[in-house]
Amino acid sequence: MPDPYTPTATASEPMRCRRAIWRYAVFGAILLTLAVTTSIPGIVLLNQELGWYPTPSGIFGIEVYDHPISNSDAIWYTIGTAISLLVSAILCCSIAIRNLYSNRRLSDSTET
Repeated sequence: MPDPYTPTATASEPMRCRRAIWRYAVFGAILLTLAVTTSIPGIVLLNQELGWYPTPSGIFGIEVYDHPISNSDAIWYTIGTAISLLVSAILCCSIAIRNLYSNRRLSDSTET
């Protein structure tokens, strides 16, 4: 009986497979959309605090489960969440681009 732990001649070269592109690109686009929609309340509150564009109304007295939250805390939470989602979207898109170039190199090497 042959030793199952010794490599055979067919298994001497590693198998090269195409890498996923669409999965990371679509997930990156979803994360980017979530980052933009999450940042909107924080940007509105930041505009209210800094007065970049004057608005006739204001947002005061934010409460979550009967606990008041200050506007500055709401700004930090929403902008912080949006930045983390944006970083995740950039990472997903960079993985998709890296996989795209890897697949192109793989297809170029198989053609020659």
